[in-house]
Amino acid sequence: MRSKFLSALALTAALAAFPASLDAAPDQTLGMAIMSALVAADGTLLRGTGVTAAERIDEGNYRITFNRSVGGCDLVTSLNSGDGAAFAGQAAGATFNSTLAEVRTRDSSGTQTDRRFFVIVFCGK
Repeated sequence: MRSKFLSALALTAALAAFPASLDAAPDQTLGMAIMSALVAADGTLLRGTGVTAAERIDEGNYRITFNRSVGGCDLVTSLNSGDGAAFAGQAAGATFNSTLAEVRTRDSSGTQTDRRFFVIVFCGK
């Protein structure tokens, strides 16, 4: 019991050390950045950090605009049912450079189709 309490206390202290805003550095030169976007099937940006816009280009094809360059960053996408459950085995593909990322979503048969998705971008120093 004491071990769980100490673990919870350590986690609370670590979270308190995070800055109030996790937006990317505006000058694009300091530290690292973690950006994210939750995008609806119609291309609406539902929420995000470090994201300025999202849009649906055509069936299952989306464009996300970030507030800094994402060239050289790591990008992870996940399909989302809207209730928080990811669809196992159904990947969302992405290409990115500059401040833009293009994400393509597919159904279980591999057909490109509109789907809600989540993106996390990690940019190291």
